[in-house]
Amino acid sequence: RSTSRDAYTGIASTDITGGIGNCCRHISNIQVRREFLKSYHDQYPPSCYLHAVVFTTLHGKRICAAPGKMWTETSKAYLDGKNYHHQHFISRPQ
Repeated sequence: RSTSRDAYTGIASTDITGGIGNCCRHISNIQVRREFLKSYHDQYPPSCYLHAVVFTTLHGKRICAAPGKMWTETSKAYLDGKNYHHQHFISRPQ
């Protein structure tokens, strides 16, 4: 079994199906501008041993953030608002 970890994001991956997959192994201190974030999802035990919020940037990088931290929560709210307005845009007849 071969395991590697991306030093930038702290995400570990393995080449064996059913392994740890794309789980965050540690929390990153990197805080990018919200405009560069594309999406996020939560990872929870037992699928992954660490509870983290995983942000994906517009360039496909993944950042493991601590749940409950100010930057994490405001970034989630930013993306939720951005996605809400994009999905619920209603064209009004004139």
